[in-house]
Amino acid sequence: MLNKSDSDSLSHMGKLASGWSSEPAANTPLDWARFVDSAALSQIIAEAQLNNLELQASSARRDAAFEQAKIASGRRWPSLSAALDGNRQQRANTAFTTAGSAITETVNASVSASWELDVWGQLALGQKAAVNTALQQDQLLRWSQFSLAAQIARTWLDTIELKQQWRLAQQREKNLRDNLDIIENGFSSGIRDALDVYSARAEADASQATTILRQQNFQSVVRQLKILLGRYPDNQLDLPNKAPTLSIDIPLQLPLTLLERRPDIEASRHALLSQQANLGVAKANRLPSLSLRGTYGASNQRLRDVLNGDDVFWSAVAGIAAPLFQGGQLAAEQRRQQALLAASVADYKSTVLNAISEVEQSIDNELLIKERLEAARRADQISQQAERQAFESYVAGLSNLNTWLQAQRTAFDRQSQLAQLETELLKNRINFYLALGGDFGVATSPE
Repeated sequence: MLNKSDSDSLSHMGKLASGWSSEPAANTPLDWARFVDSAALSQIIAEAQLNNLELQASSARRDAAFEQAKIASGRRWPSLSAALDGNRQQRANTAFTTAGSAITETVNASVSASWELDVWGQLALGQKAAVNTALQQDQLLRWSQFSLAAQIARTWLDTIELKQQWRLAQQREKNLRDNLDIIENGFSSGIRDALDVYSARAEADASQATTILRQQNFQSVVRQLKILLGRYPDNQLDLPNKAPTLSIDIPLQLPLTLLERRPDIEASRHALLSQQANLGVAKANRLPSLSLRGTYGASNQRLRDVLNGDDVFWSAVAGIAAPLFQGGQLAAEQRRQQALLAASVADYKSTVLNAISEVEQSIDNELLIKERLEAARRADQISQQAERQAFESYVAGLSNLNTWLQAQRTAFDRQSQLAQLETELLKNRINFYLALGGDFGVATSPE
């Protein structure tokens, strides 16, 4: 996992927060649906993982990086090549020859081998850099998959909430239309005055505008979700009438080692290891290199004689090459790689700190949202009672129509706020799961 210096840095960060423990994390799978248990949601996430074009591009880059690692591995081995060529040559008469022009034919067959000895380990370091780059791309792909799942889940919850908001608006509009009928009948009977009729009509028409707006918002988010799923972006989607509920609480303390499995942190760690190897390559390139070359073959006028091994020749060469003067390029390259390593270290620490901050923020948000949710539930109950009392008072002639309409608006707003907070709590739990990189890995207490 993390090397010693990185692990010490991560542990030090953990000591700054009381919500983290030094206990090791259990090896739990990335089963995020444990937080928001829904078969329908799991199904559309699986669909998005298959059809999302950005994931397909990330997968292709990952595959290319692993092939590059294979190329780097092959450079550590000797290379062999075979050659077979024929030559036909005619020499013209000259002042020094009297034998007339002559035609000569030669067939050559050879096998050559070359091997650069990895004396200083630069080839091994190059392979290490390539392997860690490939592993970085693999972790970035996993992070993209994980982030897409969270984005799908949040958008799915938005569609359910907007569907609820639309239904609430429809119900309020229906109630206002029913009230308008009552008031108009009362006006016809001489019980109500014209002002009540006008006010009730205006309120019903305003409610109709709100209903249309809620429908528009719902259909817009449905289209966004379908684009994420790779479907045709119409405004039709099967959805449950109510979002799922949370079944477990966040524990009071979390193992800091949980963050080591977070894919973007793993990707940053592999980037750091790759850059360390690149620095080693830059240092080794300033030292002499040793290479071996050898050739074995045969040459004759006839191919048959060549294949029989007649006129065999061979050669073997060992060479040492050392850079003497390149205008300071190699030294500058080493300093460049050293600077890039410092940047990779800072990037890794920044990624870890951001992850810790995201977890801490999600925990704080959950506590505060739950407090707001409890207050909103109490306010909803009181508003429903106040609306009924205002209706009874208006019917009894003890209050005017505006008091009743205001009580209705307040009750509607409280119901709308309650649906919004319930969705916000679920979306924050998904953000927490994303920030943590998966399941808790520890025992949890029931709600």
